[in-house]
Amino acid sequence: MGLFGLPKNPMMTPPSKMQPPERSARPTDRKEGGNADRLAAEEAKIERGLVHFREVGDALRTIKEHQLWFRVDQQQYRDWRHYLETRWHMSTDYASKLMAAADVVAELQAAGFHHVPTTESQARPLAGLPTEKAAEAWNEVTSALPVEAITAAAIEKVAAKHRKPKKARLKKPAAVKVKGKGWIITIERAEASIDVETILFEAIDRLKPAAKPEAA
Repeated sequence: MGLFGLPKNPMMTPPSKMQPPERSARPTDRKEGGNADRLAAEEAKIERGLVHFREVGDALRTIKEHQLWFRVDQQQYRDWRHYLETRWHMSTDYASKLMAAADVVAELQAAGFHHVPTTESQARPLAGLPTEKAAEAWNEVTSALPVEAITAAAIEKVAAKHRKPKKARLKKPAAVKVKGKGWIITIERAEASIDVETILFEAIDRLKPAAKPEAA
């Protein structure tokens, strides 16, 4: 038996251990009953009422990576997005979140944790972290709170400390244009703190040596 009493499924493995999706020409042989059986088995996990996000996420990944939706019926579904919307009324964004959440649970279990996130919302804050950081954040949460008191908000608060801070992007200051009769000077500054008047005087000083030979 697997997680939460669910039967173990040999296809429910982390993406790193799965066989890569086949890139050969799309098959046209409808007699491949194995694909239909495999798709039905994966869809049964989802159809059970989205019982557990880990099982659903793994099933979705298997269907996507092996293009089972296409192999069974090439006419019914145009692409992955169309399959999700038509079969499950699910967006690709939500499907991606379920798959990422399932990966988090698999990684935490591989790291030796017995208690893992029980909802997709709990796993979501950890999904954007590297494996080791996710494990550190989850360990911090479970060490501070009893399992029944763990919330998605509490996990997000801890996970935020383990994320790399985003580098602040400095907005480039707008160019300064100085116009005169028959001429225009455009000044572009790398930093807003640079004084325009200082730039003009510096430019004049640099122009002086170049102007002397012409005067002579």
